[in-house]
Amino acid sequence: MTRRMVLAVTAVIAMASGPASMAETRKASREDAPRRLGRALASGTANAETITSVVLWVLEEEPEKVAAGLATALQTAIDESPAGTKDPRGGAAARAAVDLFVTLLDDAQAHRRRDAASIARDLAPLASAACPAVSEALAEALRRPPPPPPR
Repeated sequence: MTRRMVLAVTAVIAMASGPASMAETRKASREDAPRRLGRALASGTANAETITSVVLWVLEEEPEKVAAGLATALQTAIDESPAGTKDPRGGAAARAAVDLFVTLLDDAQAHRRRDAASIARDLAPLASAACPAVSEALAEALRRPPPPPPR
C-alpha cells in the first residue's frame, strides 16, 4: 500500500468518525503508537486518535523502529487477547502466525534475507498448529444443515 493510499484511507476513516473524534487527532503522537496499536489489536477497536497516531508513526518513523514496534504490538495483542482462551486450537494457530510474522519483522529490521528452506522451516509450526483447527472447523461446518435456498 502506498503512502498516498494510507493517507487517503486515514482521512476517510477520520471523517467518518465525526467531528468529536476529529478533535482528538490533535493529541495523537508517534511515541505511544506501538502501545496504542497493541491495545487496538487486542480489543478490536480503535478511535480516530489511535488510527492517526499509528499512521503517523508508520509514515514518519524509521522502518527499523516500525518493524520492532509492530512485532511488540502483535505479541502484546496476542498475549492480552481473550480469544486464545476460548478456542485453544485457534489460539495456538494465532500465536504461531504472530510468531512467524514477528520473526519476519525481525528479519526486515535487521535487513536479513532468507532462503526458501529457512522460511519453510519457520512455517512448519504454523502449519502444525493451524491444521487441526482448520480440520475441526471444516468438519463442524459439514455437519451443519445447509442454509435454505434463496427466494
